[in-house]
Amino acid sequence: MASTLASQLQRIKPFVQGEADGRRPFTRPSVIFDPKEAADIDVETILSIAVSGLEVLIKSDTRFGKYKDTLFSHKSRELDRETMGIEENKNIDFSIASYLRLLAGYLQLPSALKTLEYLIRRYKVHMYNVDELVLCALPYHDTHAFVRIVQLLDLGNKNWAFLEGVKASGAPLPRKVIVQQCIRDMGVLEDLCNYALPTKKFQHSRPVFCFCSAVLVEALGAIPTLDSDTVKRIIPFVFSGLSSAQTGGPDHKAGAMMIVGVLATRATLALNLIQQLILLIAKAILQDAKESADLPWLRTSVMTIISLVQLQSVQKLTKKVLEALNEIRDLAALLMGLSEEFNIEKFLLVYLEALADYSSSDDSCRLALITTIETIPVKDLVDNIVIRVLAACMKLSQKKDNSKLCESGSWAKQILGAIDKHYPSELRGAVRKFLEDPKMSSKKEGFKFENLCLMLDGSLEMSLEISDSKVWFSLEHPQAEVRRASLLGLASSGTLKASAFDPQKLVNVQEAILRRLHDDDLSVVQAALSVDGLSGIINPACLFKAFEVVLLRCIDILTGTSSISSQICDVAVSCLECALTFQQQHPDFSKGVATMVFPLLLILPKTWRINMKALELAKEVKWPFYCNLCDACDHMATSQVKNFKPRFAAAINMKTVGALAESFLTHPGEYMPWLVECCNSFKLSKTLFFLVILQSFTKQKKVASSFSTLFQVSLPVLKDEWHEMEFSGSGVFGEECNMENLEKAYSGVMDKLFDVNFGVLNSNILICIYWSLLKSFTTISLQDTSAENAEWLGILQDLFVFSATSPLKDIFKEHLHLLAIKSDMPLVRFLSKFFTEEDFAVSSQVESLHSFVTLCSTFASKKGGTNTSRQRQLLLEFPSLLVPLSNKNQDIRMSALNCIEALLNLMQNIDITTMKNGNDSFLAHSVLAPAFADFLGLIVYQKKLISSDVNFLPSFLTSVLGFSGHSLLVPQNIDKRLDQQAKEAIFHFVLRSSINFSPYGKLTILSLLKGMGSAILKIEEVKLLLSELLERRNQFHFGLDKSCEQLSHTEAETLCLLLESCASVPSSSQDGDVIIGYLLKALQVGRVSLNDPAIIRPCVNVLQKLTCALYDSLKTEIQDELFRNLVILLRNDNGDIQNAVREALLRINVSWSTIYRLLDLILSQEGSQRMKRKKPTKHQKFSLQHELFNNGESTLSFLSSLLDVLLLKKNIESRASLIEPLFELLRYFFKSNWLPVLVVQDGNGTGDSSGVSNFNNSVCEIQQTILLILDDIIASLSSDLPVKDDILNKFDVNLLVECANSAKDSTTRNHVFSLLSSVAKVTPGRILDHIIDIFTVVGDSTVMQGTLGALMELVLSHMQLVSVKSKKISIPASLRKELKECMRGVLKTITKSMAPSAYFKAITLLLGHADGNVRKKALGLLCETAKDHDIVQQKHKGTRKRNQNISEFHMDESAWESFNMMCLEIIRLVDDSRDNSDTSVKLAAVSALEILAKKFSSNSAVFSTCLSSVTKHISSDDLAVSFSCLRSTGALIHVLGPKALAELPFIMEHMFRRAHDVSSCSARKFKHGHDRVLSELSSNKEPLLLSILVTLEAVIDKLGCFLNPYLEDILELMVIHPEYVSESDPKRKLKAESVRRLVTEKIPVRLILAPMLKIYPEAVKCGESSISVAFEMLASTISTMDRSSVGTYHAKIFEQCLLALDLRRQHPISVQNIDMVEQSVIHAIIVLTMKLTETMFRPLFIRSLEWAESELEEFGSSKSRNLSRSISFYKLVNKLAEQHRSLFVPYFKYLLEGSARYLIDDQVPKTIGSTQKQKKAKVHEESSNRETKGALSPCQWHLRALILSSLKKCFLYDTGSLKFLDSLNFQVLLKPIVSQLVAEPPASLEQLPNVPNVEEFDDTLVSCLGQMAVTAGSDLLWKPLNHEVLMQTRSEKVRPRILGLRVVKYLVEHLKEEYLVFLAETIPFLGELLEDVELPVKTLAQEILKEMETLSGESLRQYL
Repeated sequence: MASTLASQLQRIKPFVQGEADGRRPFTRPSVIFDPKEAADIDVETILSIAVSGLEVLIKSDTRFGKYKDTLFSHKSRELDRETMGIEENKNIDFSIASYLRLLAGYLQLPSALKTLEYLIRRYKVHMYNVDELVLCALPYHDTHAFVRIVQLLDLGNKNWAFLEGVKASGAPLPRKVIVQQCIRDMGVLEDLCNYALPTKKFQHSRPVFCFCSAVLVEALGAIPTLDSDTVKRIIPFVFSGLSSAQTGGPDHKAGAMMIVGVLATRATLALNLIQQLILLIAKAILQDAKESADLPWLRTSVMTIISLVQLQSVQKLTKKVLEALNEIRDLAALLMGLSEEFNIEKFLLVYLEALADYSSSDDSCRLALITTIETIPVKDLVDNIVIRVLAACMKLSQKKDNSKLCESGSWAKQILGAIDKHYPSELRGAVRKFLEDPKMSSKKEGFKFENLCLMLDGSLEMSLEISDSKVWFSLEHPQAEVRRASLLGLASSGTLKASAFDPQKLVNVQEAILRRLHDDDLSVVQAALSVDGLSGIINPACLFKAFEVVLLRCIDILTGTSSISSQICDVAVSCLECALTFQQQHPDFSKGVATMVFPLLLILPKTWRINMKALELAKEVKWPFYCNLCDACDHMATSQVKNFKPRFAAAINMKTVGALAESFLTHPGEYMPWLVECCNSFKLSKTLFFLVILQSFTKQKKVASSFSTLFQVSLPVLKDEWHEMEFSGSGVFGEECNMENLEKAYSGVMDKLFDVNFGVLNSNILICIYWSLLKSFTTISLQDTSAENAEWLGILQDLFVFSATSPLKDIFKEHLHLLAIKSDMPLVRFLSKFFTEEDFAVSSQVESLHSFVTLCSTFASKKGGTNTSRQRQLLLEFPSLLVPLSNKNQDIRMSALNCIEALLNLMQNIDITTMKNGNDSFLAHSVLAPAFADFLGLIVYQKKLISSDVNFLPSFLTSVLGFSGHSLLVPQNIDKRLDQQAKEAIFHFVLRSSINFSPYGKLTILSLLKGMGSAILKIEEVKLLLSELLERRNQFHFGLDKSCEQLSHTEAETLCLLLESCASVPSSSQDGDVIIGYLLKALQVGRVSLNDPAIIRPCVNVLQKLTCALYDSLKTEIQDELFRNLVILLRNDNGDIQNAVREALLRINVSWSTIYRLLDLILSQEGSQRMKRKKPTKHQKFSLQHELFNNGESTLSFLSSLLDVLLLKKNIESRASLIEPLFELLRYFFKSNWLPVLVVQDGNGTGDSSGVSNFNNSVCEIQQTILLILDDIIASLSSDLPVKDDILNKFDVNLLVECANSAKDSTTRNHVFSLLSSVAKVTPGRILDHIIDIFTVVGDSTVMQGTLGALMELVLSHMQLVSVKSKKISIPASLRKELKECMRGVLKTITKSMAPSAYFKAITLLLGHADGNVRKKALGLLCETAKDHDIVQQKHKGTRKRNQNISEFHMDESAWESFNMMCLEIIRLVDDSRDNSDTSVKLAAVSALEILAKKFSSNSAVFSTCLSSVTKHISSDDLAVSFSCLRSTGALIHVLGPKALAELPFIMEHMFRRAHDVSSCSARKFKHGHDRVLSELSSNKEPLLLSILVTLEAVIDKLGCFLNPYLEDILELMVIHPEYVSESDPKRKLKAESVRRLVTEKIPVRLILAPMLKIYPEAVKCGESSISVAFEMLASTISTMDRSSVGTYHAKIFEQCLLALDLRRQHPISVQNIDMVEQSVIHAIIVLTMKLTETMFRPLFIRSLEWAESELEEFGSSKSRNLSRSISFYKLVNKLAEQHRSLFVPYFKYLLEGSARYLIDDQVPKTIGSTQKQKKAKVHEESSNRETKGALSPCQWHLRALILSSLKKCFLYDTGSLKFLDSLNFQVLLKPIVSQLVAEPPASLEQLPNVPNVEEFDDTLVSCLGQMAVTAGSDLLWKPLNHEVLMQTRSEKVRPRILGLRVVKYLVEHLKEEYLVFLAETIPFLGELLEDVELPVKTLAQEILKEMETLSGESLRQYL
């Protein structure tokens, strides 16, 4: 007892020292009060507080109620634990412990802390119940309450000593600290597990379970090795969470599941424990499935079991586990879902095998197995399931007698049935695998097999030999003999039909038999064919397909081997017999059987038995095609044939083919599709098919009608076969192509059936068919007079086209030659069709030309008779040869030239005189003239040029046939070779002949002769063609007559070409008027078919050819009509026509008189009085007065177009002559009583308000245009002063004043004033005469009022008038200046006298002025006044004298009200749609709002309305308005601050949209339909870009916390858009940088970082500038991060930087300057590393090293590595070493071997491990053995320079106590570095500016070696370095010698006297170098020697 008391006293001693002397303590322990404050609070108060808190807790959990009368009773106030006994203290401890366990779930509540306060004060729980209190508070370790509690505890040496840090720091405890403590001290881990264990009487709440589960999971994941001891400590917690008896709740259960998952992954668990866990989880799943339908939770639980099974290699599941799993509803569906997402195959195997094992004794397992098979894809697991099921059946069959076997196999039948339904092929494979077991072959096992079959059959009534199961197993048996025996047994049993259709049987024996027809063993197939009644039990289609496969298989085997197998023949014969029987039972398959028999009807050596049988059976096939075979084959006694006899076989084959040909000829169209199908089904069918076709053509060679039908049916098939033959390369074109005797060739083909390849044979037969076809066609065409009709010409064309691309074209030529001689067919015209029409292949054109040559050659030597006529036909076809002669294809041109040459030869070999007679036409005489032969000779002479240059022929023809001119392309004097008569004759002959050509031929000839110009139109036929084309164009395309033929594209081009020729015809020629009429007709386009090329192209073509010379040559009347057409066309809706008209008008010289007459006609049309002017000249009479408006054009439309022409044509001579009619036109357009008449005339007088409105708008435009024209004409007169009086008299100033008075819009009035100004320049006197009227007009346009505001309005209006007019009126400058100053003074005086409210009201009135310029002046005055406010304040800041200026306005309530009204009026100007045409007012209004916002910032209410209005116009099409609104928006946001939040979405959307409109970068989000280019873009783009930045800056500054939805768009704008990342504009660049900096400062890291990293891919696409800007922003963001943010995001940021550093390797096209990118990325990394601790930095550096060494080259040597990453990495290393200096030096130990390797090897090691595992000795060895093998690549050079620079900095900063450059590292690096002295630089280094040049590399190398020596500081290390360097001075190359000397010099200069110890070694080398032939080497050696002499103090030359 004494010791207990002593211990108690010792424990409370620290806490009661203050009470020992009876004094009140200064502090008391407390969790809710300050310690000093708690000392003043008594126990009573604390108790009352605790009771109040307890009441709150009782409402949350009634379990707290029992402590109200115990721990918190009034009696407890008197308790003193120090004076109580052990038992009493134990009872109190128990009660406190239970209360604290309960309180652990509610400690976050203030009421809980209130009760804890009393426990501390009264029961001193912080002293006596430390463990319970810590465990109670630990779930809230990250709260300040936990800190307060821990600070009260005396932790001592307990498990909780690690909490001392919390007491000292006062910071909440991170959970990772608790996790680390659990790893270090398993006692803490066990305490947490035990504390969270639920009991029967107590269950912890959710916070406790969640906390413990999280700590346990993290600890288990971090413990290096999970041993059994650790598992034992935590397994009770897991069991309690999974146990259904416990009620720990879902949180405990979830924690347990998580722990099980970790254990399954990281620990090796005992088998019993695994089974227990699986069982518990399964029961938990079952319970959860019953209680709720939470599918995600069920999936997670099932996945836990799957993880256990798969990760712990569980081989079997217990029966209890299966029972629990089987009770889970829809488990199969759940597993199905999981299998689609995860690989759970291993679990499924274990699960299904267990189900299969227990299925025989447990129905639930069987049902579960079947359900799983039907639900989940288990294809790969079928073998295991089937084998286990069958093995189980075998075991059961041993335990049961035969009487019970039939009843015990039902379970297996159900399982196997389910498998057969879903996986039939896998089931058969599994059964076969089961039967392959050697045990099943033994006799003992054979008995078991029979029992198995008996079990599966389920009946004792059927004999075992014919049981379905046994049959099925036998048919699937792996041994062929067993399968064959089973089939033979079925064949002999006769009971197949009865069993096959019994639905109760296990398997379908029909399918098994069907599979045997496909068996690999033919003996089995033969046995299957012997089974009777196959067609009755097997699906007919499947059975027939099997017959086909068997037959093909037998044929393929026989034809592919040299020997003949009787078994194969027997199988094939049996198959044919079965097929015939099948056909008799199923007549629907007659076609298929006939198809199968067809290829076997030819007797071949290897298949003759089958062929004979096929012939025998073909007679019995009910197929019409075989009807004639009966007669052909009746004489055969096939059964008596024992051996193959070739002659006998050939005879039979001949008769067979003949019989089939006769059948085919009866209905060729009907049989051809079936024969093609036969050929596609069987290869052998093609031979017989070709023979039948050949025989058919042979039989029909004399019957024309039958031949035509046969040809039409056969040709498409023969073409396909021919192309297939050519594609396969099986065609043989030899002697067979030159056969003369077709019958002999045919017999030869039959003989070759027995000794050649079938591919070659088919090719020969196909050639024979073609020969026969040609021969038959020739014979019939020569004998039949009907051969000239179109049908025979069509056949001839098909044959020609077919033969043109085949090797048989020569054969066709022979037949064509025969036809030409003996037939009357028009072959010449037939051949010309191929090269004068479109759409014929090149080969056909070339071949037709070759045939033409053949015909010429044929008839060149023949004379007399019909030959003369044909010779003439050939000569007359010359024009058609010009078509191919101009073809772009050179082969066609060469062939055409050969034809020309052949024609020339023909003319030279015939007597032309005999061909002439009086009836010959002009064309014939042209050809037969001697000059024509000369012309042909010229063409042949220029053969080389014509064939090589397609553009030569047109120039040649123009020069030879032209009447004048010479082309540079043709030889000189060639135009003189023919006389003029011959030229005309040939020219006319060619043109007239071409009229009969196809449209393509006509166009080609006309194009060739285009250079002849107007001569083309001298031919009457050509003019008729032009007239016809124009008429068809008008009739069809204008809709006048749709029955007329439409113009084709070629005809439209022909029309254009002819119209071009018309444009070159002189108007003075005989047909000039007619030709011009064609042009005018072409200009008629109407208002239909605006996209019809037949309408548009001719019109545009004429307009393009309309020249000034042509127009000037026209008669006056024609000029007027043409000009009128041009005026009408100017308003055409087609853009091409508009452009062409505009260009034509600019080319021609339009006379003023033409326009004068048009204006006169217009005025006369309106019934106006004739103007008083001089009579027109004789050419001024307009002859087309009645036709002016007959084309549907309205008066206004025509007049508008005419006025547009006047605006366009400013070079019209005597334009001043138009002033008078224009003034009169102006007068009548301002007469109000005249306009309604015009409305009716223009069809708008219907009363429709919209029509009248449109008309008024048109009239207004015409008025303004007339004023503009007059202004321009009069302004042009100012350059030619003085102006004649007759012109001045035409100026009607009175009319202009009247126009100004009557004008209803300001624009028109402004034009009037502008015109008055121009008049004043020319004749000021006339303006002075009317000055009063003019000012009256101006005065009348204002509203006079009697207030100061009105006075200000009046002055301002006059000020505007003076500013506009004074410069245009001859007012002296001094007077003008004085007037302006006077007005300004008056205005200032008025303004100064006005109160603020009155001033604002006056401005408001002015803003409503009708004149926009006045409104603009008022806004300018307002802005100026607001600006003066600041200026006056600055000037008078220190004065006391009051100033009456606006700067001293005192804004009272009335002033603010007036100010608000003024702002609203300004808003109206901004929003007023009427001001769209006057943007200057709107601009001034927006600018005024901006200035007002800056100067009157205290009035934010009205500015909210202003902001709403201004933001609407951000998206204005006028860029000036847009950027002004943006700037004003920024100013308003600065004033409003968060009050502008309502407009933020609209502002951001339109600001981004506007940014994308002007940016050259395609936006991702705002790509919308606003694609048109704004006209102001070029001039206003820069201000708009700056305005966007200003607005964005204001938004970020004032509304930065609300920008989360827009961060991605902001970053895209500032990073992706090139305008904001380029440096082209310094001002914009600075502003953009300011905005980006503001983004990083104003927006929290947690918000900005994610979009900043997300923008990276888009930045890469945009180039290096965007990437650099992105990482500059990232660096700026990093600089603002606090410690916690760095700890959270540093890894993510570093990975992003590594991704960017990989750009060098990826080398995207968009990135041109990779060094710029790397610089910004590395800067960001450096900024990040400056904020990292050692523990944070080290993993990142290791990660970067692994990254640099990870990427292999995709191409080239497998050992080579991509150096790009290494270059980027060592750039980073350079910067890290430079920034961190000595702190970074220790990290070079990771780089040591890699650096050495890169310096000595051209090939980098394959993996990182190999680099790290190589020993340092190997480095030395490789370095010493290495020899330079050529120059380094630029990448190697760059990398080595970076490594040397990094090592230099490492040596420089290696100043720590633990030096990096020790002896070992020195030796590793020495030779790799020294070896760089002899490294050969790349050849193209000067072309790589970003790669260090040789000088930079050398400087780095020298300083690196020198610093290495200085840092080493030991002569033991200096000696090898000095030696290695000196050895390099003996290199044959100059550079290594110089570098070696530079290193020695560095050593001498830095080591000084310490280097003298190496003199003995160095002197000999210097002696050699002093004699070097290179002066730089010798000089450097002398310098070193001199330095050494200075150090040593003696002369060293004596030692040299």
